[in-house]
Amino acid sequence: MKTRTKKKFNWKHWVITAIVSGLLFSGLLILFNHLFGGHMQSVKIYVFQGLLFGILIAFTIPFLSRKFGTAIDRKVISVLDEDENIEFDGPANLLRGIEGVGGKIFLTNERMFFLPHGMNIQKQQVIIEYGKIESVAPRKTAGLIGNGLRVITISGDKYDFVLYNPKLWIEKIRERIKQEEV
Repeated sequence: MKTRTKKKFNWKHWVITAIVSGLLFSGLLILFNHLFGGHMQSVKIYVFQGLLFGILIAFTIPFLSRKFGTAIDRKVISVLDEDENIEFDGPANLLRGIEGVGGKIFLTNERMFFLPHGMNIQKQQVIIEYGKIESVAPRKTAGLIGNGLRVITISGDKYDFVLYNPKLWIEKIRERIKQEEV
């Protein structure tokens, strides 16, 4: 299995995250108070609330990412065959009924698979061999947003994913399907 390096979250990232999150939070507080006729407080109060919120976000998000990311990494290791390598991966949602199951999608040298994270109701993983894919095509989420792809297997199963840059994912999956046919 290829070793992948994870980008470290250094102190500059923490400070930038805290400042940006705090400013956005303070700005939204001021905007909503103004729009909905709420009591406008002093600037010091908004700055203090924004600072607390920013610090909370800057520490909470990396912690949660490490906690849940590690769980997915353990799942990945258990799914991979001995000579299987991850070639491409990214966050994705798999649409299952009314639930958008959050997790991560992987393309390996042998197959594609989706591993849901632990915060979902439906936690079944999906593994699709490239040779069993009939078609892969772009799709629009809610018929409006072009951020999805649909994988249809030879057996007629349909998998709808929402992810970043679906055109790139489709291209990579089609490349693997062509390699499988040769």
